[in-house]
Amino acid sequence: MNDTVTLWLGPITPGTWQTVENSQCKLSATGMSVWAPHSTTLKFAVPVTFKPNYVGSMVIYQYGEDIGGLVSNWVQRGPGQCRPPCSA
Repeated sequence: MNDTVTLWLGPITPGTWQTVENSQCKLSATGMSVWAPHSTTLKFAVPVTFKPNYVGSMVIYQYGEDIGGLVSNWVQRGPGQCRPPCSA
């Protein structure tokens, strides 16, 4: 998401050298992993590196959407504390 929360950034493909970033963080496709433990479940891990100017308390949210338009809405996935250099 861009800094003004008006535009999605990406896409990026797992396993490539692609990245997307805004002023707060950078997502890297290099260390991404995606797997399907069940036929109706998709799990993923995305390396996130927070920028030096983004420090202190934070709340991490997740959003999912498929090509059919099914959406998860925003789901809180946990609080965090960031002191540079920090990543999640």
